Amino acid sequence: MKVHFLLFTLLIPISVISQYDYDSLSIKAINNQNPELWDYGRFEEDKKIASKYKTEPLSTVAFPLEDYSFGVFSRLFEFKIGPNQFSGISFGENKENKNGEYVKRNYTTLIFFSEDSIISIAHEVSSRNNPYVTFQGSAKANTKYDFVGIKSPDNFGFLMISMKAFDLRFGSTILIFPRTDNSFFYLQLNDSPKDEENLESFVNRIKNSKKIGQMLELREE
Repeated sequence: MKVHFLLFTLLIPISVISQYDYDSLSIKAINNQNPELWDYGRFEEDKKIASKYKTEPLSTVAFPLEDYSFGVFSRLFEFKIGPNQFSGISFGENKENKNGEYVKRNYTTLIFFSEDSIISIAHEVSSRNNPYVTFQGSAKANTKYDFVGIKSPDNFGFLMISMKAFDLRFGSTILIFPRTDNSFFYLQLNDSPKDEENLESFVNRIKNSKKIGQMLELREE
C-alpha cells in the first residue's frame, strides 16, 4: 500500500487555545467589533493578499479583527483500495501540546472517489475567523464539487458540498462517490486522524471499512 501526502501549513504564530464556551465566544465576537482592539497591521497585510489572489467558491475580502495567535493547516493525500483511487484533504488547527510541540489537530477530512486517477483539490484554509477554522475549495470529478466548511471550538461544525450539508458532530470524515448522472452517493464516518497519529494509520482504517466496498458496489448499479 502506497500513500502520498502533501502538507501545507500557514505560518502563523501558534498558542494553546483555551476551552471556549458560549460566553467566551460572545466576548470574542464583541471584541472583533471594537476598533480599539483591531490589529491594523494584519488588516493592511490582508488587504494586499486579497487583492492578489482569487479564491473560490467564496471570494476572500479583508476585514479587521482583534489581535490573535492561531495556526491552521491543510493536508492533501491519496490512496487506493484495489484499483479504486481516492483523493482527500484534511483541515485543522496547529496546536501546542503540553511539551511545547506543535500538533496537527484534525477537524474535517473530505475524500473523493476518483476512479482510476488522482484529482486536484483546490483549497483554502483560514485562521481569520479565530477561534473558528474556516475552509473552502473545489474538486473536479465527473462534475465540479464546491465545498465550504466551518469548525467551532465548542465542537460544532458544518461542511457544505454542492448544497449537501453535513453536521460534523455526527462524523468528521466525508466520502463522496460521484456518479455519471450528475449525482453522488456519500458516507459520513465517525473517524478522523488522531492527534500526533501517522496519517497512514487513519488511511488503513478507512480502507478496512466495509461501508466503502458496499458503496462502490451500489454506485455501479
